Amino acid sequence: MNLIQFLPEWAPNIHPMIVHFPIGLLVFAVILDLLQWIPRLSDKLRLTTLILYAAGTLGSIAAFWTGRIASETVQVSVQAQTVMSDHDDWALYTTIFFLVFTLIRVGLYFIGRDRGSLLRVFFTVAALAGMGMLWQTGELGKKLVYKHGVGVTAIEAPATEPEFAEESRFEKREDGFVWTAGNLADDVLLEHVEIIHDSDITDPLQLQVGEDEEKGVYLELRTNADTGPVLILFDATTRDISMEAVVHMDDFEGRFGLVYQYHSPDHYGFMDYDGDQVQMARHEDGTDAVLVRNDWQGQGWFAMRAVADGRHLHGYINDDMIVHEHVSPWESGRTGFLLDGSGSVRLRSLHLVRLRGN
Repeated sequence: MNLIQFLPEWAPNIHPMIVHFPIGLLVFAVILDLLQWIPRLSDKLRLTTLILYAAGTLGSIAAFWTGRIASETVQVSVQAQTVMSDHDDWALYTTIFFLVFTLIRVGLYFIGRDRGSLLRVFFTVAALAGMGMLWQTGELGKKLVYKHGVGVTAIEAPATEPEFAEESRFEKREDGFVWTAGNLADDVLLEHVEIIHDSDITDPLQLQVGEDEEKGVYLELRTNADTGPVLILFDATTRDISMEAVVHMDDFEGRFGLVYQYHSPDHYGFMDYDGDQVQMARHEDGTDAVLVRNDWQGQGWFAMRAVADGRHLHGYINDDMIVHEHVSPWESGRTGFLLDGSGSVRLRSLHLVRLRGN
């Protein structure tokens, strides 16, 4: 059943309408836990406290589930990316904590082993620790909404697309770099990249500067199917990144991808698009292990953004999340892009942001 059809017009998704219920229930449960230190209230509050913990835990599971769904429907700026990842992680840890804590409490209650001063001390300390986790989760959620406007204010245009100048430039920044096309775009790009391929072709990648009525000057990258994947990599290494490219693929038969955490030709992660599907995968030992894929078709220019943040992988097209997966994180590696096919890809800009400074 599609729950969105039952939402009021002002609500972006169902998550904010659910999340406050488990918070209130769990906070009230902890308060009753503390009140049980008053001898005459202990027996009276035991069952009520457990009911509140159980209801709050079930609510937190629902909040976590709807939050995961919500993260795939709202627009998230680069600046908010790490906050969303941390909010998701803390929500998971908090939900697991209260699920285990509540099951232990309920189990001990039904076998009559939930009394005793030492056990009460343990329950109190654990409950307060759970409150700390719940507070941290809530703080990150508030930061997403009130600082970054996630789910509240629409992002009118890709926030990472830079201002374009007549001359091509490569601008290093504290948190990454920006490359934009312009005159001599091919020379400027080649100064900062290494081209890697596994073929006998001497010149696997041809570069030519062109001009488009919509985007102005662009860099055309041309390959052929006999070359196989051609990787264009920058020198700097990092782990947690947001990498965006503004591209045009109407004249290309194959896939264009953004590469991250590159360690060797047989070990790197990537997000690619082949004209029909967007996928995030890991290339290991000569094989692409697809982690997640989704259908998307488009023409003309579009912004393609890959985010690798700890165990979180996100793939965006024009600021809409197309793919999202959770995996064990890899170590820092080089970042760049790849072409695998025949024809030409037009490239207007590249923007790398190191999300956590590593």
